[in-house]
Amino acid sequence: MSALRILTCVLAAATIMQIGVVSANAQDSNTNVWACRNFGAAAPEPIGDREGHALYLVQWNCRAESGPLAGGVATGDAAYEFDGPKANLLTFRLVVRKPGAIAVVRGTGGTLTLTMTDGKVTGSTSTGRYDYVLATGDWKPLLGKSETWVTKSTSPGEFSCESTLQ
Repeated sequence: MSALRILTCVLAAATIMQIGVVSANAQDSNTNVWACRNFGAAAPEPIGDREGHALYLVQWNCRAESGPLAGGVATGDAAYEFDGPKANLLTFRLVVRKPGAIAVVRGTGGTLTLTMTDGKVTGSTSTGRYDYVLATGDWKPLLGKSETWVTKSTSPGEFSCESTLQ
């Protein structure tokens, strides 16, 4: 009798785990996971009208490790307006390519926040939203759709990003 209970518990646990995996995979099917690196990035440029008010221009490239754009390589740029350690997105462009497909997105809003430790910048996080304005090949169904994104610095000049189709 106890062997039957153990078998029942094992089967129930396996079923629950499989449901969890299916749910996670369903969620992941709409989420791109990116590994990214800044290049040509400079320090924020003081605007000069008040303390902490600065313009920040940044360029990056990313590799889509999983999600709808898996296998794609992206190049992007953005401009942010800082007011202290927080910034608002002014412009955002991203072009993603893989053999047989291209996607171009345009940012519609976002923020960037510096992480400070002992008065020094140790990283950053950002969030935002963009729209697909061009999509070809396998990515054509993305045209006109939007994604939200979240980034977190992983080491100097590198960051991870997750973007989720809305």
